[in-house]
Amino acid sequence: MIDWLAYTLVRIVGSLLCRVPPAAAVWLGEQLGLLASWLQPRRAQVGRLNLRAAFDGHLPPAQVHRIIRACYRQMGAGVVELLRLPVMDRAYVERYITVEGRRDFEAAAASGRPVIVLTGHYGNWELSSITAALIGYPIVALARAQEKLPRLYRLLVSYRESKGCTIVHKGGAVKR
Repeated sequence: MIDWLAYTLVRIVGSLLCRVPPAAAVWLGEQLGLLASWLQPRRAQVGRLNLRAAFDGHLPPAQVHRIIRACYRQMGAGVVELLRLPVMDRAYVERYITVEGRRDFEAAAASGRPVIVLTGHYGNWELSSITAALIGYPIVALARAQEKLPRLYRLLVSYRESKGCTIVHKGGAVKR
């Protein structure tokens, strides 16, 4: 039941977000991210503790607070962009997305040899494979199927694959 509700909610919200101009949608996502930071004080506290540990306590509290807020804003914007995948095309990518290192990537791809790109979940990592596929470099992404919300997971995979990405799941990934 929860899977169906999540799926339905994502379809409805995504459909509405696809009708909103990109800048307004991203702004809304940023605001929702800030709301999430306020609604999840424990998660924000974990972030503060991690930053203090990573910087050995040398970051002023105000800077730690700004970093946590920026992370939540970015996460909210990323979720909104993910829900807007159905309306993204090459023109959207060329207008709104900057690819750092694009010339290096294109030179490697032009060499005729396979290119392996390793990346982490940094920034809006979902858009990196979509962007590559839309500018002519189809990506094969490795993924672990999500079992808790299978209907919602299949929807998100269909969004990715509709843009030219191939999703390979655990269990035959090396062969593919």
